[in-house]
Amino acid sequence: MCGSKFFEVLRQVDEVLGSGPSDENSLRLLGLLRDPATEQYCFDRLDNPNWISPLRSRGFFTKPPSLVRDVSKGTFAFPPWPQSRYLARVAKGSPALVLEVILGIPETDNEIVHVDLVEATLGMPAELAAEWAKTEIAWIERREALYMLLPVKLGALISHLAKGGQGRVALDLARILLAVLPDPRAFEREREFGEKMPELSLPQPRPRFDLWEYGQVLEKNIPDLVAATGEKALWMLCELLRTAVELSRSGKDDKGPYDYSYIWRPEIDRGRSTDDDLKSMLVSAVRDATEEQVRVNPAAIAELAEGLEERGQRWLVFSRLALHVLRMFPAGVADMIEDRLSKPEKYDDPHFHREYRLLLKEHFGKMKSENQERIYAWIEMGPTRKMAEQCKFLGRTATEADITRLSNRWRLERLLPIESYLTGQWKSLYEALVKQLGEPENKDFVQHRISSWSGPTSPKTAQELSQMSFEEIVAFLRQWEPSGEWSASTREGLSRDLTTAVAANPGAVAEVEAAVPLPRPGAVAGNGVAGRGRR
Repeated sequence: MCGSKFFEVLRQVDEVLGSGPSDENSLRLLGLLRDPATEQYCFDRLDNPNWISPLRSRGFFTKPPSLVRDVSKGTFAFPPWPQSRYLARVAKGSPALVLEVILGIPETDNEIVHVDLVEATLGMPAELAAEWAKTEIAWIERREALYMLLPVKLGALISHLAKGGQGRVALDLARILLAVLPDPRAFEREREFGEKMPELSLPQPRPRFDLWEYGQVLEKNIPDLVAATGEKALWMLCELLRTAVELSRSGKDDKGPYDYSYIWRPEIDRGRSTDDDLKSMLVSAVRDATEEQVRVNPAAIAELAEGLEERGQRWLVFSRLALHVLRMFPAGVADMIEDRLSKPEKYDDPHFHREYRLLLKEHFGKMKSENQERIYAWIEMGPTRKMAEQCKFLGRTATEADITRLSNRWRLERLLPIESYLTGQWKSLYEALVKQLGEPENKDFVQHRISSWSGPTSPKTAQELSQMSFEEIVAFLRQWEPSGEWSASTREGLSRDLTTAVAANPGAVAEVEAAVPLPRPGAVAGNGVAGRGRR
């Protein structure tokens, strides 16, 4: 179409639009809108919802453009649809009619159109938006991935539905939108290797869309869902976290409960739902949702903690979350806290390292004397000699000096959380240990992230080592030799990551440190301090 003719058509379009909506004018438009540019010009200028019915009768809302794929280039594009933009603009003025129209639009894989339709539903009352959301949920469930602004817009729809009394639909939408999917590479590797698939490469579960957008939905929209649906939203988040943990494990026999969350989420109380790890994001979301439920209903703390602990039988990260919540909201659950603290053997499990010791630090003074004595007796007993006997798998047998030094460090680290409560001989013991070994470098009980280490490197990461059997570790340690080249892996780096990997077994950290001493400020050989008397 030449320029003058094109502008004449646009003039006629303006004339028709200026005459107002009618069947006659909609018929005239049908004759004028013969190319995409004219169609876009027309619908971009429309802001009157009274045009909907006559345009609908002429079939203007029945042919949304499909996704365009270029197989040769490996690309795809989402063409805009002026009609859906028009519906989004006028939805507030005629919500019921717009809902009727969009429910009649044929299904399309064009996500730009879906973005416009979400915008339209955001302008409707929540009960109307819920009708369309039900159909969108079914569409999302069939999608492997979501693009453009659609995930963020759907997050806004979750908030809109939740605030408008449509909590059930909002919950269903959130469950599908935030679904955790398997790592597609895991299936590829399984097809390639079959039952002999290597165990060292951990799968990475994924959401349907960008991880940053996933965090935005968790942080901005899920609180509205939690406020509207309470525990239902919390347990939905727990289910997402459970799925994420299970899909990140390798090996057909890996059934839990050891999830090594102390590696990928060292501190439950730190971190946000916008972190860069899917599992960690969901941990933050579960934590925040639980805390909000307790704020709204303080009497629910025991029930919520028990619900998390029940899930902790499957994966230990939930038990860590329960300990965190008990520490944050101790009112009314003193007996429950004391019961958990009266199991000192849990303190040596790295999965509970930080949460147990923070809880002990705040509540040891409130415990019954007999339970305090139980903890003192456990510290006095010290680590078992079996630790030293097992050190031979790292290449040598521990000496008595090794055993004494390890026992002293072991006691120092376990006295640290209750330092402020110590009196008498226990206080003297603590001071003597500090003088001998130096102030503990980790008074906040933080499991340091492996990714933040900038010193010696290891030939295998802690996660890789954690997936190896005991026999495989022994064989690897016997055959591996450092190259000696600059920046190459070292024995020091290996001992650090091996310490983290085998720490799932109580006392294993001490075993590793006995055989391959880790560099620590102020560490000295033992001098007989271990085993000093009771208070």
